[in-house]
Amino acid sequence: MADESTREPAPEVTVPADSAPDGAVIVGVDGQEHDSTVVTWAADEAASLGRPLHLQEVVDLGISLMAGEGYLPMTSLPADTLEGEASTLARAAQVARARQPELAVTASSVPGSVAGVLVELSRSATAIVVGGGGEPSRPFVGSTALSVAAHAQCPAVVLPDQLTGASGRVVVGVDGSKQSGAAVDYALSYAARHGATLRCVVAWSVEVVDGAVVTEPGTPEWDAVETKHRALVERVLADRRTAFPDVPVEIEIRRGKAATALLEAAQGADLLVVGSRGRGGFTGMLLGSVSKRVLEGSTMPVAVLHKGE
Repeated sequence: MADESTREPAPEVTVPADSAPDGAVIVGVDGQEHDSTVVTWAADEAASLGRPLHLQEVVDLGISLMAGEGYLPMTSLPADTLEGEASTLARAAQVARARQPELAVTASSVPGSVAGVLVELSRSATAIVVGGGGEPSRPFVGSTALSVAAHAQCPAVVLPDQLTGASGRVVVGVDGSKQSGAAVDYALSYAARHGATLRCVVAWSVEVVDGAVVTEPGTPEWDAVETKHRALVERVLADRRTAFPDVPVEIEIRRGKAATALLEAAQGADLLVVGSRGRGGFTGMLLGSVSKRVLEGSTMPVAVLHKGE
């Protein structure tokens, strides 16, 4: 399900061209407790895709020498800070290799903006995976994760700090747009690779039939609205299902706000996939309102896709 975008400044950064292998699944690590969760998830995803896994640590240069005086360059960082970054990557690599022993794993640490580095690397990545980074007692998603999801030029997956057991269910929002089509493509592929059932969700709020607003479930008018939306999903799926004939597909039509409908339908799911009409990269156009609300309210992994991914 796609949505309209809001405007925020885009992170800008230059990253060494050889920082990560082309086509890698890139996971951002920062030494926090959620590293184990995101690395494990990303390792499984990379293995299922037949792609390498790249662990990316970013040393935030927001370390001022004095108030208002620039930042420390990488070579000026204290030795124990650099050793700490190395141990963060080593621990993350250990988790990845324990989870997927045959997986090709690379790692690097660069200075800069966390979101900026990950967005730049997304230009040649298969997927970007990050932890939510929210504060306790608040929605799990923080500003870095939102920025990565908004600007990434590949699928961006945002994970909560802890995951529940696999349910074998993937949920995707569908509205007939190109962005939601990209989301359906990703969701079908993920479901096929992980042996899951795909549930396609359509939300509607106000519909008029024969000049009257539809309000009563079970009436011919209500049934006509649901039939219309079910037909839309079938059209979106028509050509795509042939590539994934073994994926069980369910269609769910819900009345209500899109973000609320998706979050309710996806409770306990392994993954929720949404399309966003916000343009990726450094155009300044950010996450659409539905995608943002889903990320802010979700307790399950969320994959965000932009047009053309």
